[in-house]
Amino acid sequence: MTISSTPHGVTVKPRRLRFDVRAELRTLWHGNDAFRTAFFNALSLQFPDGEQQFINAVRLYRDQITDPKLKEEIKGFIGQEALHSREHKEYNEALKARGYDIDALDERFRKHMDNRGLLEANLRELEA
Repeated sequence: MTISSTPHGVTVKPRRLRFDVRAELRTLWHGNDAFRTAFFNALSLQFPDGEQQFINAVRLYRDQITDPKLKEEIKGFIGQEALHSREHKEYNEALKARGYDIDALDERFRKHMDNRGLLEANLRELEA
């Protein structure tokens, strides 16, 4: 798609919000439920790398876009994803301060994603 499909009057702009979650992360912050809290903490670990993948994917095609509105939306999307990633990095650092071994979890997640990429590449070769 090279033309924006966003409705007229709707813009994609980064929201420069900041959150201090350090106090909440000291508790079972999600409804005082251990499972829900652990689940959402685990999701947060994946967001910075995932958001970077979204940004990289959009950047691959950004120079092929000629529609000025869509170009502006891409700029806003990249900015918003970068800000969102920053907040999850801070969230993850707060978890690290509580004793979570975030570095080991990140390494395991990245290794899994790298292996997944290798698997997908091998499958594409087999299909060719």
